[in-house]
Amino acid sequence: MEQQQFDIVRNKKTLISEPPRYEVIIYDDNETTIDFVYMILSVVFGKTDAESDAIVAEAQKKGNAIVGIYSFDMAKTKVNKALALAHNAGFPLRFSTKKR
Repeated sequence: MEQQQFDIVRNKKTLISEPPRYEVIIYDDNETTIDFVYMILSVVFGKTDAESDAIVAEAQKKGNAIVGIYSFDMAKTKVNKALALAHNAGFPLRFSTKKR
């Protein structure tokens, strides 16, 4: 009877890359109320008042600000929800996503 020999690979490292991440960017405008922006940042993006303060200040200073960094699906879902809420409320609030 012939014996079969099996090689066992030990300590083999498998490289698993992280999925790409996407920045969600909010844009400043002169029509959307600050209260509505804070509501969106809290309800849709889970931001605290302090985090929202920093995001709003940067958007007002630079014209836009990074709201958060998410997986592609999560970024698109959050942006779509925020845009729908803004549209339904009659505000021109804009968001975009950008691959990191």
